[in-house]
Amino acid sequence: MAETAQHEIAIDFAATEVDSSDIKNPKNWSSTRKHVIFAALMSSSILCDGGMTWGATLLLPQSIEWDISLDKAATSMNYGILLQGLGGILAIPIIEAYGRLPVWFWTQVITMGMVIGCVLSPSFDSFKIFRSLQGLFGTIPQVIGLPIIHDMYHHRDWPLMINIWDTTFLVGPFIGPATAGYILHWTGKWESSFTVLAGLYCASSLAIMTVARETYHNDHSTQATLRWKAILGLGNTGELNKLRTIIEQFKYLWFIILTPPMLLVGMATMINFTWPIGITTPPCVGLALLALFLVSLSATSSTTGLTAALTGALNTGSMVSGFRVLPWL
Repeated sequence: MAETAQHEIAIDFAATEVDSSDIKNPKNWSSTRKHVIFAALMSSSILCDGGMTWGATLLLPQSIEWDISLDKAATSMNYGILLQGLGGILAIPIIEAYGRLPVWFWTQVITMGMVIGCVLSPSFDSFKIFRSLQGLFGTIPQVIGLPIIHDMYHHRDWPLMINIWDTTFLVGPFIGPATAGYILHWTGKWESSFTVLAGLYCASSLAIMTVARETYHNDHSTQATLRWKAILGLGNTGELNKLRTIIEQFKYLWFIILTPPMLLVGMATMINFTWPIGITTPPCVGLALLALFLVSLSATSSTTGLTAALTGALNTGSMVSGFRVLPWL
């Protein structure tokens, strides 16, 4: 059986070999172009969790300015963190239908707009809305990273590049709040911290617009489109039926989420993420217990769409993307 498994793996790796004469295939791009695009990916990926946790050290001055409790001020991050998982899941079918570049670029631009909205918010309610939308749109680089790495690099390079890219998941939540806290100390205004964050999103968007390329490639229907069309999502996936692709990808996505291995991984990830982030208030405890109850219920009976949705929302979108784009993983 071991020999059979090794033979199947060898066949899978052989299938990943590409024609070196195909200059349109991202795997045949120069190392310089690949690394520059990868650097742009890193810059936007570190802002996903780093940008969402950016406000963790700014809660006290916000609570004083808006005359609210510190616990209420902390809720501005709750919905954004929750919507990060949902945003990643919703992005996967769109990425498959329209390509990587337009989804990557425009969500960064939208997220920049949400952060600017945070700076200009006249009340806590409007600030909370903008922060929630920041989480929904800002999580996309964590999902789109695996497809881009898969498209650009040969299979022998995947482990190294994925590990390098994954460091953004680890350092982002620490660098973001620390940087915001230092800026608050120097300026005395929480708005200044979010202004800097908006500038970082602007720089990331400019980097994507300047150096990024569409990495989707199909040997049978190779796309050949102008750069401005690629950014607008025109011609990236050839003659692919967009609506049908989105519907099929959503069906396949829910099928993967409902598989027992995925549910078990989701449960473990939910627990690991929930406790370190901090279950410190009764509403958070109630949400966590409800999630745990629904997930445990799904393990003993037929899983409902609500359970799958909540499991996916509390899980990370990038994990689902990994199972979708890299089934060999």
